[in-house]
Amino acid sequence: MNNKTRDNEFDIFSLKDNEGEDKVTSLEKAVAAHIMPGMNIYIAPEGGAAICQLIRQFWGTSPAFDLTIVGTTEHALNLVQCGLLKKLITTNCSHIYPTPGLSRIIQDSYKEKKIEIENWTLYSHLQRLMAGALGVGFLSTKSVIDSDMAEENRDSFLVMDDPFGGVGKVGLVKALNPDIAIIHGWAADPHGNTISVPISSQVQTDHKMWGAKASKNGVIVTVEKIVSTDFIRKYPALVTLPGYLVKSVCHVPFGAHPQGMLSPIAGLFDSYAPDYEFVAEHRLACQKPSEIESWIKKWVLDCKNQEEYINRLGGGRINLIKEKANEDYWKKNYNDIIDKATTDRVPNEIEIMIMTAARKVAEIMRKNNYRILLGGLGAGMLASWVAYYQLRQRNYDIDLIVGSGSFGFAPRPGDSFYGTYSNMHSCKAFFDTADTYGYILSGNNKRSLSILGAAQIDKYGNINSTKMGNNYLLGSGGANDAINASEVLIVVKQSRQRFINKVPYVTCPGRNVKTLVSDMGIFEKVDDSREFKLTACLPDTEGTGLKERIRRIKDNCGWELKLATEVKESPMPDQEDFLTMRLFDPERLVIGDGA
Repeated sequence: MNNKTRDNEFDIFSLKDNEGEDKVTSLEKAVAAHIMPGMNIYIAPEGGAAICQLIRQFWGTSPAFDLTIVGTTEHALNLVQCGLLKKLITTNCSHIYPTPGLSRIIQDSYKEKKIEIENWTLYSHLQRLMAGALGVGFLSTKSVIDSDMAEENRDSFLVMDDPFGGVGKVGLVKALNPDIAIIHGWAADPHGNTISVPISSQVQTDHKMWGAKASKNGVIVTVEKIVSTDFIRKYPALVTLPGYLVKSVCHVPFGAHPQGMLSPIAGLFDSYAPDYEFVAEHRLACQKPSEIESWIKKWVLDCKNQEEYINRLGGGRINLIKEKANEDYWKKNYNDIIDKATTDRVPNEIEIMIMTAARKVAEIMRKNNYRILLGGLGAGMLASWVAYYQLRQRNYDIDLIVGSGSFGFAPRPGDSFYGTYSNMHSCKAFFDTADTYGYILSGNNKRSLSILGAAQIDKYGNINSTKMGNNYLLGSGGANDAINASEVLIVVKQSRQRFINKVPYVTCPGRNVKTLVSDMGIFEKVDDSREFKLTACLPDTEGTGLKERIRRIKDNCGWELKLATEVKESPMPDQEDFLTMRLFDPERLVIGDGA
C-alpha cells in the first residue's frame, strides 16, 4: 500500500467538526413549521421563551392545544389566560414562589369550564411519558392508588393484583405520547444532539427528557449556545437527547427565564439563577385580569422575540441573576440576614408550630433509624430544614431531598424557597422524579420520612389539595408520591374548614400518615389506630391552661376528636432553634410577623 493510499484510508476515520443535517433555525420559524392547532404539546419547565413565542404566533386564535407540563410555570399560566389551551395534563396548577398559593387564572378558567385539567402526580406523570418513550404501553406504579385521581383517570389508570404474586396491588399508568415536545437546554450541535439542563430548580423532574423522547413528531430544542459536534463529543455524558429526535435547533439565550440554569461544569456555561423578583411581579399581576393582560402585552406581545425580551429585562437584572447563581451569594448578604433574624420578638403561632414539628421530625428520624427526609413546601419544609441541623448537631446524618431531584443538600440562610441556588450548590447529587419517588423514598430499601402540608385533612389523614366543589386548589404535585415513604408527618394550620370529618377529594390517602402537627396541637395514630388522637397541646405565649387549650383544639376540629390517655403540654422550643428557622426565612414569607 503506497503512501497516497494510506492517507486516503486515514481520512476515512477522521471526525468532522459537524455531522448530520443542519437544523438551526429561528424559534419563530420552528413554531410555524411544527406547531399546529389541536396538538398535545409537551413543554419542559425551562421552556419560557418558547411559550412566549407560542403566545405571539397564536395570539387571538383558538388553537385548542393540550399542554403536557409538570406544573404551571409563569408563562404556562399566561397560555391559560390567553385562551390558547383546551386541556392541561399536569401535576400542579398553582403559584409556587414564595409559598404555594391559588392561581386566580386557573380558578376562573376551571369554574367557567374554559379548560379541562387532568390531574396526576409528579411520578405518575413522568411514568406515563417514560412508557410512551419506551413504547411499552404502560408502567406500574405505587402512586395514585386509593386517591380520587384513580377514578378521574380511569381511562389511563387501573389497579390490579400483582400478576407475579407479590403482596398488595399495583397501579398501571397508560403511556402518554405528546404530538410535539419543546425543551430548553444548555447547548446543541446543529443536528440537535443536546446537552439539556441536569441542574435546575425544577428540571430534574424529567432529567432524562422522557417527555421529549415520547413525542410522536420530534422535538423543538432551544439552547443557550449552538456548539460543534466536536464539542458534543468532549462532553458525551451530559448529552440527554440524540439529534435524530430533533426537528429544529434554535439559539435562545436566557430561554429558561424566569427559571434558572446552573452550569453542569463550572466555567463551561454562564449560570443564572431563577428571577424570583420577576416571578413575584407576575404573581401579583395575575390577581386581576386587566393587570395580567397588561403584563402579557408588556413582556410577551410587545417583545417581538427573545432578544427584545432580554433587552427589556435589562443588563442590571441579567447581571443580578447571574450573580445569584454563585455558590457563596448567600454569604454576601449574611449580615443583613442575621440582622433581620436576630430579633427579640415573641414567637408567633406559626413559628411555634414549625419548631414543634421540627422537634417531632428529629425524634421520629432517630427512633426509626430513617435516613431520608423529604420536606415538601412551606411550613413543613422549614421544619425539615431545622430538624436537619438539630440531627446534625447530634451526629445523626441524614439526606434532605426534594421531589424534583435535589439530593443531600444543606439548607443555606437567606431564602425560604427550596429551589434557591444556594441550596443546590450544597447537593450531593441531582436525580430526577423517577429516582426520588421510585427507589429513594419508597423503594425496597426505604428508610424515609415525608413532611407535607394540606389544604384539608380528615381524621384518617387523607389529604385534599386539589378540589373543593367548583374551586380548583393546587393539585398533587409530588404529595401523592411522597405518601409512599416509610412514614408521613403533616404540618398545617388548624381550623374547622381544614380539619374536616371527610375530605371531599382524596389527593393523598392517609395510610402512611402517622403524625399531624397543627398550630394548636400534636395528633398521632397511637396503638395502630386509623384515627388521630390528640397527644399534646402546643405551648402558647399567654399562659393559657391545658384544659382551655384542649377545648380550643376541639372547637377548631371538624370531627369528634379523640384524646390520648394523657394529653401532654409540648415544651416551648429553644430560642437558638427559633434563630435558625428565622435565618432561613428572614423576610418572614412563611413564618409571618411575630406579635
